[in-house]
Amino acid sequence: MGTIRGGYLNRFADDISKLQKSKANFQVVSSGLTRKIIFLKNNKVTNKRLYFGHKKDDILPGVHMVNAVRKNIDSYIDKGGITPIIKYKPKLVLYNFKQIEKAVNKNPREMIYAIDINACYFRTAFNLGFISENAYKKGWEKRKEHKLGLLASIGSLNKHETIEVYKNGKPTETLTNWEYKNKYSPFYWAIINYVAEVMMEIAHALGDNFYMWLTDCVYVDRKHKKVVTDILDKYNYDYKGFYIEFTNLKAKSLGWYDYKANEDKYINHNVLLNYTPNYTPFKINKYNKHGFKKNI
Repeated sequence: MGTIRGGYLNRFADDISKLQKSKANFQVVSSGLTRKIIFLKNNKVTNKRLYFGHKKDDILPGVHMVNAVRKNIDSYIDKGGITPIIKYKPKLVLYNFKQIEKAVNKNPREMIYAIDINACYFRTAFNLGFISENAYKKGWEKRKEHKLGLLASIGSLNKHETIEVYKNGKPTETLTNWEYKNKYSPFYWAIINYVAEVMMEIAHALGDNFYMWLTDCVYVDRKHKKVVTDILDKYNYDYKGFYIEFTNLKAKSLGWYDYKANEDKYINHNVLLNYTPNYTPFKINKYNKHGFKKNI
């Protein structure tokens, strides 16, 4: 059964109020700025209605790719594709603080070359066979206009959904949608792990010439860019380049000037994410979100 567009979140609030007054049985699925009402009759789904955002600008260009990617993964599973077994949840951020400090203190400072992978996660999903060539081409053709939609199509695989159950118009319980999480989250982390492997291959190949990796962008001296592009070509990634200049490195933050965007940028860094020849992002997290040690 398909899902129809219900409108913005203010309409959602009005519809919930009407359903409660009519003492209806229904469920509300919530995630971020998205709400879905699942209408029930005799414990069977009769209708689904989706609500998103507060105004037109809240709707991401290319948001239709969220459903497209999810349906492709459904198809992948139905055809016998194996759900990935995830052991690691790596961070796609890595710094070489020693080299960055040298760049900051150099007088005059030199521009650093940034190589940004286009639609990195979306391309990786295709590389891994999770989405079809047809779906990939549709997303790729409008990758610039639908950049945020393509990001959301992969990020949504790891989203946290809650389900509020209403009986006779009254909320009775709130559940976590583990069925969704268990089905799609492994594919998200498989994509992240794949990109992390590429990140580490590039970092090791560059060694002391590596500056940093942020999400899907690597920073290097221009004279060493071929080391990076050769590896990206090997994995069939498409990319673009631009220049930055590191401006400051503090105890908890790093600043630079982005010549493409013509603006200063900064990030709050983590000193533990420091590149060394022995560094690995593939570590088992021994603690839960509350800081207590897990039984591993």
